[in-house]
Amino acid sequence: MLRSGDKAPSFAGPSGDGTRLVLEDFRGKPLVLYFYPKDNTPTCTKEACSFRDQSEELAGSGAAVVGVSCDTPETHARFAEGQRLNFPLLSDTDGSIAKAYGVARLGGILGGWIPPPPSGSATGGKGGKRCLWQNRACRVERLRGK
Repeated sequence: MLRSGDKAPSFAGPSGDGTRLVLEDFRGKPLVLYFYPKDNTPTCTKEACSFRDQSEELAGSGAAVVGVSCDTPETHARFAEGQRLNFPLLSDTDGSIAKAYGVARLGGILGGWIPPPPSGSATGGKGGKRCLWQNRACRVERLRGK
């Protein structure tokens, strides 16, 4: 499992808008990379909308947000459009990105991932370092430098 201060593992994959995202696209700025089990489920929708609603605060600190799940790019496109998401969703259908970040697979109907403790979100800031926070409120405060 990754620890705070570890170098963020490289990733690459298709997003809902058809572009290919790679970690290097975000070099030199903080990146909030969060994992969620499935598009259009109540809890995952609430989390995605929370990031959308905090976009000004995150952008003000120079951070970008990327959501990652095992859904297809087509499903991501519909989810992002329906929820008016203002950040990309990365498709990790083979689970390789989740595995690199230590996120375990869920079984059953969701078929997504269980975030690692203490959080499923990672911030790869300047130098590609990964940091963990307990919750979104703490993450936003830290990104603002408080």
